[in-house]
This record gives sequence, C-alpha cells and structure tokens, in this order.
Amino acid sequence: MEKIKKARGGNDPLVTILVIIVCAVILTWIIPAGEFAESVDEAGNTVIDILTFHTVDSSPVSVLSIPVLIMQAFEKCISIIVLIAAGSGAFEVVRRTGTIDSIIGLTLEKTKGNGKKALWIVSLIFTLLSCAVIPHVFIPFTPMCISLALALGYDDFTGTALVLLATVVGGATGSPIAPGTVAAQSMLGLPAYSGIQYRFVIMVLYYFVTMFYLIRYAEKVRKNPASSVVAGMSDDRKRQIESLKAADYSKVTTNHILVMAVMVATFATVIYGGFSLGWGNYQIAAAFFVMGLICGLIGKMNPAAISKGFVDGVKALTSTYIIIGMATAVTSILSGGNIINTIIYYLCKGLSHWPVIVAPIGIMFAVAIVNLFVPSMNGKMPLVFPILGPVCKVLGINQQLLVITYAFGDSFTNFILPYNSALVGFIEAGHVTYGQWIKFFKGLLALWFLLGAVILVALQLIGIGPF
Repeated sequence: MEKIKKARGGNDPLVTILVIIVCAVILTWIIPAGEFAESVDEAGNTVIDILTFHTVDSSPVSVLSIPVLIMQAFEKCISIIVLIAAGSGAFEVVRRTGTIDSIIGLTLEKTKGNGKKALWIVSLIFTLLSCAVIPHVFIPFTPMCISLALALGYDDFTGTALVLLATVVGGATGSPIAPGTVAAQSMLGLPAYSGIQYRFVIMVLYYFVTMFYLIRYAEKVRKNPASSVVAGMSDDRKRQIESLKAADYSKVTTNHILVMAVMVATFATVIYGGFSLGWGNYQIAAAFFVMGLICGLIGKMNPAAISKGFVDGVKALTSTYIIIGMATAVTSILSGGNIINTIIYYLCKGLSHWPVIVAPIGIMFAVAIVNLFVPSMNGKMPLVFPILGPVCKVLGINQQLLVITYAFGDSFTNFILPYNSALVGFIEAGHVTYGQWIKFFKGLLALWFLLGAVILVALQLIGIGPF
C-alpha cells in the first residue's frame, strides 16, 4: 500500500478537495463580509462605486453543514457531469468500432513516426476546436491522446497534457471567439467579437509557447523515461500502459471514415448550436449521445454492444464526476460566506497606486486572486466588471484591454486549482495526481504570466481600442 501511495504522488484527490472545503469554511469565519451599493447606467449595465463598500453582518458557514453543501453542489454542476458522461460513453462506443485506433494508426503513418510533428498537428486540431467549446467536452479524448503519445514513444502524461493544454490555449487564454469573451464584451458595452484580430495573435503566441514547453518535456522523457513526472506508477497502472503500448493500430476502412464523418458533423453541429441556437451542456450532451448511437450502428455493433460500450464509458470516469461535484462546493461556500466583495475591494484599492503603464498587470493578478475563490469565467463577471470597469476608466485603461486582462487572470490560475472541474476531469481521466501535474505545470504557468505581462504592456502602449 505504501508503494502505491508513493507512486500516486500524494494524497487521494477526494481527500485534497475535502481539506480545501474545510479551509474555505474557515475563511468565512476570518474574512469580514462586505457589500457595495449598486446602480444601473443608461445602457442597463450594473455599476458599482468602489467608495460605497461597507462591511455587513458576517454569515460564516458552519462546519456541520459541509456534508449538505457537498451534496447540494452536485445539483449545481449536474449539467457538466451529464456532458462529460455522455461524451465518455459516446467515445467509448466510437473506440470499440476501431475508429480511434485507425486515427492513431493514420497519424503515425502520415507523420512517419515523427513524434514532434504528430504533437503539433493534434494539438492544433484541439486548439481550434476548443475556441468555441468548453474544455470539459474534450475530457473523453484523454485516453485516445494517451494511446497516441505511447505509440510515439512518449509517456502517458504527455497524452493527458496534450489535450488539456490545447483546450486551455484555444478556449481560455484570450480566446478569439469563445462565448465567455463575447459575454465579457457585452457586459462592458463593447461590440461582439471586436478586437478579434488581437486575440487571434495572442492565441497563436500562447499556442507556440505552450507546445514548445510540452514537446521539450516529451522529448526529454523519450530519451530518459526516468525523468517522467509519472515515473514509479503502481503495478496496475503499469499493466494498463503496457497493454496500450502493445495495441495493434488497424488500417482505416470505409466504416471508419464514415464514423469520422459523423464525429466531424457532431462537432460542427455543437459549434453551430452554441453560437446560433444558444445550446448549453444538455444539448451538447444529447448531440454526443446521438453520435454514439449512429457511430455504433455504422461500426456494425448490435444494440446490446452499443449499450454496454456506452455504460462502460460512463463508468470509466465515475471518480471524475464525484470530484467535480465536491470541487463545486468550494465556490458555494465562499459565496455563501459573503466574503468575495471584501476581497475584490481591497484588491482594487491597491490598484489605484499602480503606474498606468503596468496597471493592467496588476489587474491581471487581481483577477487571478479572485479566481482562487470563484473559478468561473462567467461567475466572476457580475462581481468584478461593475467595479473594474469604472476603475479602468479612471486609470486610463481601455475596456477592450480589460477583456484581455480578465481572460488572462481568469484562465491561468484555473489550472493550479485542485477544485477546478476541468482540471480535475482531465487529470483523473489521465490517472495523473495533482502533485504530478503541478510538478510539470509550474514552469509553464510562470511563462504564461510573463508572456501575459509583456502582451498587456504592449497593448497599453499602442492604445488598443476602442472598437
């Protein structure tokens, strides 16, 4: 047992999140509760005057209420759990048609076993797809990327990081067309998709920095397997890895091509539904469910085989659903304690002393700190924009730059939070511990912040916007 515990790189993720939940409860007893006076401007946007901040009676969360809060948290994130379950079930059906193996085989054939080239191509595909789809959609792809990484001579961690980082670059770091970006612009009174050319450049910069970092790690591990962050894994996991390495990747058949076409059509439908029809997680989940059925039939699977494949795919991520539900409880506790406004007030108060040229960097870090308490892009907007909008106008920072600054502060720290639903989903699907992930990611996080700071100063100097 001790060997297995050591191999996993730390405590069980459920234990880690439970400790964080207890810490969140303690914070509601320490940090004073506070509120702002709100008003509505001519455009209908909520505006908060930072000078109206005042403390209110504290509403600390009782330790005895933790079990109930955890159970209630599942209700708040049930749509995400359904989405991941539907995707996992559908892609297990697709895998059993042999299509996933044929895709890996085709990739190996076209890249002639060139690992670097394969990683660049696959990461670009995920990056572009994730521009319009939330990262959770891609969690079921993790096993496929692990198989590809192993076939290329890398470790299984490379496969997990490949899909995780690509979706972060496309969907978070200043995404050009993500729904969250559009919502931020709307809240600040900016035209939808304005400044898109700047955000495309930003995405490209982050794509290259991120992929160079990952490929450098992958090549290092290929040459020296002992340098892998997941070296010393349990015997059960070793056997799983060896079975994946021994897989015989089939040739592409007509049925495989048809299954691929259905998958492409499904993603096109999901993107269209998200942009034009206002689809949410349930509609996307339904699209994946239908995809699984159609692909199973094309793959000549009988109804019983399709059903079993779908159920097995859903069961494979059971621990992921539990962790996501528990992680959601952290935000609920902090919001219930009414301490978020107090944190925002003191952060914004400190920004008034920053020189205007570097003030966007200060805002980026302020948003990053708030993100530790509210790790949701849409969830933070009503809290911070009514305050940061007027603050930026006083400091001489354009609202368009605020959108980019907010995206940086929101996205970077998401992937050090063991209670972020997307992160825990990916690392659980990839059998990676939180400690192993941080060991790899800490250097990249520093690069992301450094690049973000340079970009923000450059945009402030050229006077980005208005649009």
